[in-house]
Amino acid sequence: MSRTVTRDFGPSPVEWQASVNTDITGPSDILATAIVKADFAKDWFDDARNEVTKETSDLIAAAAARRREIIFSVCALESYLLEWAREYWLFRYGEAELLNKLNKYFPEGHRKPITHKWKDVPKELCRDGLIKDTPDLSGQTWQTFTEEVHEYYRNALIHASVSRPQKKVTASPTPPGDWKAELGSLSAGWAIGIVAELIRGLNDKAGTPTPDWAQKQLD
Repeated sequence: MSRTVTRDFGPSPVEWQASVNTDITGPSDILATAIVKADFAKDWFDDARNEVTKETSDLIAAAAARRREIIFSVCALESYLLEWAREYWLFRYGEAELLNKLNKYFPEGHRKPITHKWKDVPKELCRDGLIKDTPDLSGQTWQTFTEEVHEYYRNALIHASVSRPQKKVTASPTPPGDWKAELGSLSAGWAIGIVAELIRGLNDKAGTPTPDWAQKQLD
C-alpha cells in the first residue's frame, strides 16, 4: 500500500511530494520517490518591485536601484517560464510525467538564454497542441526586452562590461557619464514593467491565468 505525502517547508512555497510505502515495520523501512519544487518567479518579481519603490536621493543610489531592478526582472522572467510550464504539466499529467515533460522542453544541462526560450518553448507547446497560441513578439515590448533590458544592460552587468574602461571623445568640458550615470538616468519600473507585460502576454495567448502578482500596477 502506498500514499502520497505533500509537505510545505516553512514560509516559502516549497513542496515535497512522495509516494511512500506504508507496509513498513519501522522508520528504516521507509522508501520514497520525492519530487521537490520551489517557486522563485514571484520572489524575483517582488525584489524588482522593491527597487522601484526605494527612495533614491542621488544618481549613485538611483543607479544601484536600476542595476538591481534589471537583474531581478530578468531572473523573474527566466524563473516564470519554467514554473508556468511546470505547474501546467503537473495539473495536466500529474507528478509521474512531470520530469519527462520538463526534460523534453527544458533539457537538463542545456543552457539557452531566456530570449531564446521565451520564443522556443511556447512555440513547441503550441505545436504539440498543449496551449492555444504563442505570445506576440512582434511589438516594441519584446524588442525592448531583448535589445535593451537583456542584451545591453543585463549582459553588461553580469559579464562586467560595465567595469571596462571606455575612451570617449567629447568637446564638452564636463567628462562624459559612465555606466552608473547611464543606469541612474533610467526610469524606475522600466525593466520590471516590461517583464510584467511579457508575462501577461504569454498567458493571454496561451489561455492560462496570469498570477495576481504580475497583474498589479507598478507604483
